[in-house]
Amino acid sequence: MGGLPADRVVAVGDSLRTDIAGGRAAGLDTVLVTGGIHADEWALGPGQAPDAVHLLEACRRQGNVPTAAMAAFNW
Repeated sequence: MGGLPADRVVAVGDSLRTDIAGGRAAGLDTVLVTGGIHADEWALGPGQAPDAVHLLEACRRQGNVPTAAMAAFNW
């Protein structure tokens, strides 16, 4: 990562299986974008965030708990 310390980098993605798992495997903090590919699975409308308890349960079932979560990511 060009000499950046891991505590200055965060992995952001919408997939627990790839983005969050990869970030965690690299030793990075991770942010799950809940309005991405899991939105239908969690029955979320645009910009709607899942209930925190249900989100944590879903992440634990997948074996990948992110550092944080947010409903949407805009460039």
